[in-house]
Amino acid sequence: ALARLPEETAPFDRSEVLLDLASLLHATGKGEEGLAMANEALTIRRRLFGDEDPRTAQALSDRAFMNDADPVSAEQDAREALRVVRRAGDGAKEVDLLNALGKALEGQDRYDEAAEVYRQRMELVGEVLGADGTLYAASSGNVARALHAAGRYAEAARAWEVSIRLTSETYGPESAVAASSLLAASHTAEKAGRSASALSLTERAHAASRGLDSTSSTRAMSSLYLGRRLLDARRPDDAVGPLREAVAARSVFERAIHRQLDDVVAAEADALLGEAHVALGRTEEGRSWLTRAARALRETLGPEAPATLRAQAALGHAR
Repeated sequence: ALARLPEETAPFDRSEVLLDLASLLHATGKGEEGLAMANEALTIRRRLFGDEDPRTAQALSDRAFMNDADPVSAEQDAREALRVVRRAGDGAKEVDLLNALGKALEGQDRYDEAAEVYRQRMELVGEVLGADGTLYAASSGNVARALHAAGRYAEAARAWEVSIRLTSETYGPESAVAASSLLAASHTAEKAGRSASALSLTERAHAASRGLDSTSSTRAMSSLYLGRRLLDARRPDDAVGPLREAVAARSVFERAIHRQLDDVVAAEADALLGEAHVALGRTEEGRSWLTRAARALRETLGPEAPATLRAQAALGHAR
């Protein structure tokens, strides 16, 4: 499409395609390429419309959202674009920009501010698009995640209750969105020291995700965390099944888009399965899993990482 849309004869159409392609590249882990295309689109729109036009603001918004490497610049872009769209009274574009602004603030570890921005966005979504729509339900998770990152776990837990209810009602109780909300809520409960609640939420996430496709990362992650929390609850026999599911999902964890993180997760699944075998007296089998996993975790996370130390401790018990 770009080859058929030269800037000289079709500048605006070219900028539209550039922004679409930039978003796709960003989503597939090619952020630098995507940012370069967003910059080209923004240059075209500034030349065509100037700085005060909502179409220029849209290009700024897209660039802000995908500029993960420079959240300070992303914040500047988002605030500049917000000023333009608010003056134009465009609530729908303001919804997109508040999302980009919240993401930029999170990138600077300014989680309290991000939580407030996401609250404003959720309220605006309800006003502009309706509280019964999918975006309203989805936006509730951003509020809870930012509160969790800010260490405000009691508030985050209440926000997750809202998100779980909304996503279950809107997307269905066995949807990927609802299962993801349950799993994220379990992390908040764990951080707050509520182990029983964390396990219960993880069990619900695991049950909700069973109907998802085998390539679903939510399905795979729910198996991993359920296995780990069952081990922590001293239920190794119950942990083996979910951990075998997690190990079988290696192809999901090893997708190229998040290769480093996925390698760590795959190695952690191996280590936890080995730990369960050792706890059940199957020492030789457990040692085999743990030896490989501990090496991979050391190489990827380093020797002092919690997952590495846990694998090393389990390996010590197997000797």
